[in-house]
Amino acid sequence: MSDWRKKSAKDAGGSDGAESALNPAVEEGLAGAMGVGFAFILLKLGHAVVIPSLFDTPKNLSEALTQPWPVTWGMALLVLLVLAGFLSMQWQRPYPAWAFWLPLVWLGWQFLAGWRTVDADLTGKTLRHFTAAVASFYLGWLVLGRLSRQRLFWWGLLAGFVIILIVGFRQHYGEMEATRQFVEEQERTGWRNMDVDEQQRFVKQGVLLVTPDGLRANPEFLKRVRGGRIFATFGGYPNALAGAILLLLPALLVVVWRASMDWPSLGRKVVIGLLAYMAAACLYWSGSKAGWLVALGMLGLTGWQLPVPKAWKVSLSVALVAGGLAGFFWKYGDYFKRGATSVGARVESWQVALQTGADHPALGTGPGTFGKIYLQKKRPGAEMAHLVHNDYLEQLSDSGLLGFLSYLALLPWSLWFLYRRSRIERDWLVFAVWLGLTGWAVQGVVEFTLYIPSLAWPVFLLLGWLWAGHGARIEFDKAESGR
Repeated sequence: MSDWRKKSAKDAGGSDGAESALNPAVEEGLAGAMGVGFAFILLKLGHAVVIPSLFDTPKNLSEALTQPWPVTWGMALLVLLVLAGFLSMQWQRPYPAWAFWLPLVWLGWQFLAGWRTVDADLTGKTLRHFTAAVASFYLGWLVLGRLSRQRLFWWGLLAGFVIILIVGFRQHYGEMEATRQFVEEQERTGWRNMDVDEQQRFVKQGVLLVTPDGLRANPEFLKRVRGGRIFATFGGYPNALAGAILLLLPALLVVVWRASMDWPSLGRKVVIGLLAYMAAACLYWSGSKAGWLVALGMLGLTGWQLPVPKAWKVSLSVALVAGGLAGFFWKYGDYFKRGATSVGARVESWQVALQTGADHPALGTGPGTFGKIYLQKKRPGAEMAHLVHNDYLEQLSDSGLLGFLSYLALLPWSLWFLYRRSRIERDWLVFAVWLGLTGWAVQGVVEFTLYIPSLAWPVFLLLGWLWAGHGARIEFDKAESGR
């Protein structure tokens, strides 16, 4: 077994990267700070940057711990992590150099597209968010990927993920039903049982609408609470919760599996099974149809990696996918019989995005501005969409053909290259991170999670981490071949 493989198997959060010159205590502290920092990013920034937040800025510590944060708070936290990381680490030549510059090419084109935006405010918010995402990429490549002690990073991320699942369970087992009952009771009484300040707060949060006939519950909000779809900490976006599970569950299962090697066998299986069950339950309760299908594909890919004969791999993968599809159509058969209305809404937004890209092929209409265009072009009565439910077509509409192509190179093509060239199958943690990123990228065909900081920033961080490991393995192979 190669040295880096031995080390990674020993350390649940170990790196395939080059050894760091940092003091072990400094490394542990830096990894821990990054783990806690990205746990807060995961928990507190679960709203799309171009959609106005439904919450006020927290005014005290209690509100800061219980309410979502403004994106500027997350950026301030990220700046601190970047400063701590880059002041601690020594510069090393990145490999391969062309991959190192891909995010800056994409980001540079986004700024160029913003030069002729149709809405400077929306584009400004989006560009700041994209800049933070690219900073996360380099933090992953140049700092996290080069730490030889990463355990505390993964445990911090695990803590944030578990809190998300707990919130999801609380919503399913009571909170959503209590909210539904409260809103329906208030609707019957005309919302007269609450004071003016509470009414104004509910109007700001989108729960209430001010109509000529008085206060009325927002139909979209009523539909959400009656549907029972949970969203945990993701600002009313059940599909974003599904994206977080697809992204993080594979890697965190491997982290727990490795860290529990010395535990009693039964206790180890119970803990890992509980984590998998909670995540699978939250994915199911989120009602994300795309999330379900993507998870099936990820299970099939995982089955293909198992060290068993090929015939067994094929049989296991087919059984998993077939069983999952049967459950999917059993669960959502009525939805498709009713005409799959959300699919129709997505298709309409895709058509508008394609047309906008054709009308503005050079620079698009400006990052984050699809909603401005869609408001003008959507058919009367169609549901409003601030973002295309497709990250790739959003790039085409907002930043033109080169913005679209540079994003394809940055994410899906990079993942394909890394799988083909990085020997990912050597290490389960590396494979699990790649698998989660791939699942998230596939979900992006029908969602807009690129525009949610709590998902996009960790995605870019982990993509940088993967590239750092790829370069280190190439250097290790060169050194081995030279002996």
